[in-house]
Amino acid sequence: MLYDTDILLFYAYKLILPLILLTLVRRVNRPSFIAKGVLPVTMLYGIVAVYRIAWLVIVLTGWQ
Repeated sequence: MLYDTDILLFYAYKLILPLILLTLVRRVNRPSFIAKGVLPVTMLYGIVAVYRIAWLVIVLTGWQ
């Protein structure tokens, strides 16, 4: 639905939400197993998002 409306908004949404989660978890005073796992998961999510954006740019520009 959002992807059909605006592709750039979709990817911006996908990039911003993990950053918000990372910011919120850092504000938690007591470290927990969830807080320790958020950083690697957020980094992995970011890497996948960058890969998808690069793929999208390559497809849309016809770059070979």
